[in-house]
Amino acid sequence: MSKTAARNRKSTWTKAGSNRTASSRPIFSRLVGLETEYGLYLNSNPAPLDDLPFISSDAESDDISGEDSDSFLAAQEWGQEEPVGAPFSHFEWYQRIVDTLAAQGPIVPSRGDGRTFFTANGGSVSYETRSGDPSVRGLLEGATPECTSPLVLLSYQSAQDELFSEVMARAFGKTNAKLVKNSTDVDGHLYGQQENYEVEIAKGWRLWAWRASLFLLLPLILFYKLGTPVWFGFVLTSAHLLDWIRRPFRSSEPPIETPPVAMLTRDPIGRLAPGWIRFAVRGMRYLHAPLAAVLHALIWLLVLVPHRKQLTAFFATRAIFDGVGHYDRSGRFWLGAKQASVTSVIGFGNYWGERPIFVTGHWLQAICTDEWHSLEGWRKLFQARQRIQISIGDATPNPNVEYLRVAITDLMLDLVECGKSKELPSLRNPMSAFHRFAGDWMLLHRTPNQNLTAVNAIDVQRDYIQAAKEFLLDHWQVPKEAWDAFHLWQNTIEQLSDSRTDTNAQQWLLGRVDWVSKKWLLDQLGPNESWNAKKKVDLRFHELSDEGYQRKLQNALQLPIMVGAAEVDRARRTPPFGTPATQRGYYIREFANSDEPMRVDWDSVEMGSGTSRKVVRLRKPK
Repeated sequence: MSKTAARNRKSTWTKAGSNRTASSRPIFSRLVGLETEYGLYLNSNPAPLDDLPFISSDAESDDISGEDSDSFLAAQEWGQEEPVGAPFSHFEWYQRIVDTLAAQGPIVPSRGDGRTFFTANGGSVSYETRSGDPSVRGLLEGATPECTSPLVLLSYQSAQDELFSEVMARAFGKTNAKLVKNSTDVDGHLYGQQENYEVEIAKGWRLWAWRASLFLLLPLILFYKLGTPVWFGFVLTSAHLLDWIRRPFRSSEPPIETPPVAMLTRDPIGRLAPGWIRFAVRGMRYLHAPLAAVLHALIWLLVLVPHRKQLTAFFATRAIFDGVGHYDRSGRFWLGAKQASVTSVIGFGNYWGERPIFVTGHWLQAICTDEWHSLEGWRKLFQARQRIQISIGDATPNPNVEYLRVAITDLMLDLVECGKSKELPSLRNPMSAFHRFAGDWMLLHRTPNQNLTAVNAIDVQRDYIQAAKEFLLDHWQVPKEAWDAFHLWQNTIEQLSDSRTDTNAQQWLLGRVDWVSKKWLLDQLGPNESWNAKKKVDLRFHELSDEGYQRKLQNALQLPIMVGAAEVDRARRTPPFGTPATQRGYYIREFANSDEPMRVDWDSVEMGSGTSRKVVRLRKPK
């Protein structure tokens, strides 16, 4: 993997080299990673999955409107009480996945609530709840290790997809389990993928103002940490008191099923009814609401100001090349499900009921989930470079889309942080533009920019392409990978522009741009086909198997492979070089089977207990 990264970082020179200036930071050198939530389809008696007639010429038909369609759709709601034909509770299916992973290689639990386990390549698998309510059903989430190259990241994401698919087949049977990599179920619930980037959150006077303002959080943090045990003590005491009072009157009542999250966390409240858990969680939100409000205000005023100003238009139009397509309940086709739901530029995510571009909710979570006597989460906020999530992209099994999404976003972040960029596109009403562009599969919608000139999504992307080209030409050393990604981006946008009138451009986009591919597949069904039939195509497009429609299409078109089998296999076994994951993977491989207890997190490794306890801080090599 290190040889691949080194090969891709060879400098690319042009005749304009004499006009270049040295960059303050190398391009494509930030830490990047992906978190992906997967859907699981379980069926003890699945119907045979026929080939698509318009992909495989020897297939006679594809029964996409029969009973199998209904069972597949129903199984898309993760963690339902009775998965189709499979008697697994939430905890049981997740425990079976963890046990299967442990049989394949060393895994170590996290330092948190016990729902997360780290693997030897530095990545993780976890049980992810859908909301702040622990009783709500959840999802299986996989997170790649930190990487410093989008291409290396793609190999780890592909390795994760491959590993999880194999684990599902071994845990539940190859014909009984299907893994789906998408972002919405049949009821419209959103999940999917979050991109993680190490960014310069502020500099100059804004950075110092941010650091000074963080002291305003200290009294609120102390109030929360002291109030938490008091609140939980009150809830626990009240619950047990009520349980004792009711005991003589409920001898014939069936026992209350333990909620899955409580079973995983071994929370003492887990023995109580889900109503008590919701009550406790609601009280916790009130406890840290003042802390969240102050932190949110500081972030809005001081954090990522140039990024928000210069890249909002880029993100509003990014779906034209990375959107995976979404067929909603009303029969409308969108370029992307998450793209259509954006409501703000920066925020905590679902905490306030918002869906921002830049997500900082993990900062609040780090502060609130620290040990009661620790201020480690608060101290990390003083760093100039920190992890930020971008949560507007849909999960997809298409490596071309995943690579282009991360690589171009990484390039745009480099452009802004260089501080030498010229004026970039800015839209008059960006949130409205998000929704308009997300629903515009014909690429015709125009919206006013700050100069009141009407522009469409392709116009905006071309402006960013021109700025990126000047940015790359203005530097002495540019990784070959950056130029490769740039040319792929530029070619994709031009093909999208030509596709409105050119059938050759339309053919080139098939298999490379997901929303174009999915729209084409749906069009093959005809206008009179049922919603269930079309939704099945939408969902099975994302299936991680040879029966998945996206993979069938890619194989039929014989598109070039971006990362080879050898690189994916290496990514499954070893962590990326030169990142905190390098150390994390080393400790897991060497000490996972030792007699001493071990806990791992993204920035630390804890070994032993009591007086022999040792904590190793993981750092990015300088």
